[in-house]
Amino acid sequence: MKATRAKVILGTLLSAAVTVGVAPAAFARSVGAWAGNPIGLTTATRGTCFSESAGAVTGNFGVSACGNYVWEVNLPVDASGTYTVYITGSSVSPNPAYVQCTAYAVALDGTHTNANPVNMTSSVLTNTPLGSVTVPSGGNLFVACFNLQYGKIGTVNWNQ
Repeated sequence: MKATRAKVILGTLLSAAVTVGVAPAAFARSVGAWAGNPIGLTTATRGTCFSESAGAVTGNFGVSACGNYVWEVNLPVDASGTYTVYITGSSVSPNPAYVQCTAYAVALDGTHTNANPVNMTSSVLTNTPLGSVTVPSGGNLFVACFNLQYGKIGTVNWNQ
């Protein structure tokens, strides 16, 4: 009898494992901001002008050669359509300017559509919606952030 009960329990556990293994995929995606790149800087300069901590990016603009570069993150998409983008970011206080981010899509012909730019007004990392952007067929989705010398960006999240 014990062998039979053990077989039933083992069969139940295996059945549950198979059921969990074929669960539907989540639609939301996420990437650390450090996966992006500065626009207009070489890879060698990246480490001089920006620093990384746990995947978050902060600008090191005490270095005179760095200026105010834009940090851009490419967000992979599987199909055309409307995507909602969120970014975890913060601004230090007091400051002369806020970290500002915007989501945008670029079509194959180079035209683009933007969501409204959003200021990171919290001094702690806060998940902030950047709005929705429509990605055309064959297009790409991006997030660009400015004024990183006044704060940081952590995680970029998006879904369709």
